[in-house]
This record gives sequence, structure tokens and C-alpha cells, in this order.
Amino acid sequence: MVRTGKAKMHPVVPLLLQYTNIGCPIDVGTPWLKGKIMTATKRGAHKSAMVLEAMDMMLNEVKGKEKLVEIVYFDELEYLFGTLEWEQLKLSPLAMMPHKS
Repeated sequence: MVRTGKAKMHPVVPLLLQYTNIGCPIDVGTPWLKGKIMTATKRGAHKSAMVLEAMDMMLNEVKGKEKLVEIVYFDELEYLFGTLEWEQLKLSPLAMMPHKS
């Protein structure tokens, strides 16, 4: 975070620097039970994401961000059941909405 001018004096600067250096705390809500997570994985992606063009576009998006993201398959996560990481896991189905452009 780069501070210049009056921004150096803002009272929130120390908090933003803390977030920059050690991360930002988040509340992911109530932990999901294993059954709810398993149901979400079985439901899978939204039908809009199952179109060939949408799949190609998402694959290209992920390839362009390989240094920023890691693809992890659900069966690789199941060993975390009962851990803090598992309690923070939430799943949303992938959806691809067409745009005019």
C-alpha cells in the first residue's frame, strides 16, 4: 500500500497496513456440516457453465491466472474434514452469464 499526501494522515492507515501485511480477517458465517458441503458438490456447476464456450472461457481465465490461483479438486480436500479449514469451506456453483460484448 502506497500512501501519499493527506492519505498518510488518515486514521485508518494502520489498519490497512495490518491487512496488507498479515491479511484481512473475514467472517465466513456458520460452519457448514459435511452433508451440506457434499450436497453442494453433487449439485455441481450451473447449467450455464456447462456450455462448451463457457468451459473454454473459464479454462482460459484460469490459465491466465496460474500464478494467482490453484485448482484443487474436491476429493483432494475431503481429508480436511473436522479441521478449521473445513469449517471455513463454502461452495458456490460456477455460473457463466453471457454479456452483450
